[in-house]
Amino acid sequence: MWKVVFQFLVLDVLLTASQKTPVFPPAYTVDFQEELHVFGQSFYNKGTWYYDFPNGRARYDHLRGQRDNFCFGQKLSDNDPHAPCSLLFTNHSSMYVYYPEAKTCCDLCGVQKGCTVLKPTWLSNGSYIGDKIIHGSTCHGWTTPGFSFLDTLYATNSNVPCLYTEKSYKGNISHALTFNQASFKTGQPDETIFKIPTYCKDKCPNPWIDDIRN
Repeated sequence: MWKVVFQFLVLDVLLTASQKTPVFPPAYTVDFQEELHVFGQSFYNKGTWYYDFPNGRARYDHLRGQRDNFCFGQKLSDNDPHAPCSLLFTNHSSMYVYYPEAKTCCDLCGVQKGCTVLKPTWLSNGSYIGDKIIHGSTCHGWTTPGFSFLDTLYATNSNVPCLYTEKSYKGNISHALTFNQASFKTGQPDETIFKIPTYCKDKCPNPWIDDIRN
């Protein structure tokens, strides 16, 4: 019996050692299907990630129906709070909340408060948790603890993202992005994607990052 257990342990170690944490391209674009589960209620919508790490830029578009925590509570779209909302990072400085239909925008937080673009190696200290078949692809799972959520990401051998999830340590909140692997495109997105509107000057009235740290 002990011999069998030992063999399984060795196999598990070898399988874990054979996997390498994903290192994502420095710039890419990918579409996703979003799910949010909050205290028994479920919400769905779509969106797109635009990523340009060398220039410290990223844009996360949450399309109509979104209930993103960073977007809510800023009074940028009172008539339609679930309208499309973008989170913009620019030049290693701030993160902005932007409602393009309402043409409203505010500065949510800066680097000093932890609002930065994820590094391509952000999973370097992650733990391997096994594989899943996602939309026909074998995707390797890695998890790492965040400030308020446990973050998990599955990616292919080619470092194409398959699924990102976050689950709160307290309460019944989970969030998932299932990526459209066929839409994954490497290379710097169009410059106009990251343009900050000229009217985006004021600080956001409710800096969400401050709220969760107090």
